[in-house]
Amino acid sequence: MSRLLILLLCLLSGCAIVAPVFGVGGSTLQILQVVDRGKLLVDAASTAGTGKSTTDHLISKVLDRDCNVTLLITGDGYCSSKNICQ
Repeated sequence: MSRLLILLLCLLSGCAIVAPVFGVGGSTLQILQVVDRGKLLVDAASTAGTGKSTTDHLISKVLDRDCNVTLLITGDGYCSSKNICQ
């Protein structure tokens, strides 16, 4: 169960942020920091190209809705009510 929780937190926030909470340190933490930076770069490219982060794409796929963090800024909630498969 704790591994699933770590995976979910990594997807949503970044592994390097939550790793110390679970007692991860040393070289493992350094690897997670590199992975975290890599995800940040991929998210930046994804957002520049599509307007959505990789997390937004994943959540949109799972919920079958158009989810985007920028919708929160406009006050429309995180996911629009429209189905992405329409």
